[in-house]
Amino acid sequence: DMSADYHYRQERFFSQSPAAVWPFASDTARFNEIAGLKPYTFEERVDPDGRVRRFARSHVVHLPIRWDEGYGEWR
Repeated sequence: DMSADYHYRQERFFSQSPAAVWPFASDTARFNEIAGLKPYTFEERVDPDGRVRRFARSHVVHLPIRWDEGYGEWR
């Protein structure tokens, strides 16, 4: 079923502090470019709780993809 939703979550743990890793991990545009992905478009919407949510769209080859652009959590 091509209309099915797929959810993906990945966590990484580093031996360095978040401050040391952040400059390298935060440049998602560069990661996407290196991976050969096309630039994506996004729309920001305010949810009923007043939080701003970012919804993105792009495509890989001819497969359209959409996702809710979450923000990383550092612990």
